[in-house]
Amino acid sequence: EILRVTGVQTCALPISHCVGINACFLHGNVLCIVMEHCESGDLERVLKRTKQRGTFLPETIVLDILCELALGLEYLHNRKQRVLHRDLKAANVFLEKNEDAKENEPKYNVKLGDFGISRVLDASLLLANTQCGTPCYMAPELYRGTPYGDKADMWSLGILAYELCALKLPFNGTSMADLGNRVMKTQPAMLPGKYTAPLRALVSSLLEKDPKKRPSAADILRNDLVRDRVSVIVNFDRATTSSNSGSPPATGPLAPSP
Repeated sequence: EILRVTGVQTCALPISHCVGINACFLHGNVLCIVMEHCESGDLERVLKRTKQRGTFLPETIVLDILCELALGLEYLHNRKQRVLHRDLKAANVFLEKNEDAKENEPKYNVKLGDFGISRVLDASLLLANTQCGTPCYMAPELYRGTPYGDKADMWSLGILAYELCALKLPFNGTSMADLGNRVMKTQPAMLPGKYTAPLRALVSSLLEKDPKKRPSAADILRNDLVRDRVSVIVNFDRATTSSNSGSPPATGPLAPSP
């Protein structure tokens, strides 16, 4: 009830790839939320360390992060009351180490966090209008001031995917207006050649200026490049959930479409 009244909509979502809530309570007039602890920190720190070492992330790691974030977004975007995250960026992606992961299993559980400016859309409100988010990750439609939907989150995922590969943002500007102009009218530099053509094409598709041409989270999960990897991640999620709860693995929204 506290979460509903205060507008904290999505922290308690029951899914492996969203940071969860352990408890919430009022301390006087202050709402206190005890969040799940992700001991490996955030993705921004990983990117900084990788850049400092002068190396690039392996494509397998990039794909795992992309898959797990797509799983989280697919769940948010396809609920009865759809949720837009609206501030997807490296600093809001958290990592929890999978201690028991085998060689082919994901080494980290990747989780979406910081739903402070997320928005719930019901059936009567299919698009949002409020401009918000981190400027370098904002979609062209936000800079144009036009209504936007879940494809704005997919643009942000594309920015993050580009950053995972290039270790830099695809668009920068000397001012908000300059940045917006570059986002709306220019194309980013090519990704490093060490990454495969299918991955570069996937990232490029997420950075389509026209939101109708961008893939949805469900489209990403069906992509030939990641489909097999998604199955491994989903099976690992289910096995881990079953082991922790002592109940049989559940089926549900994490299952990729055939």
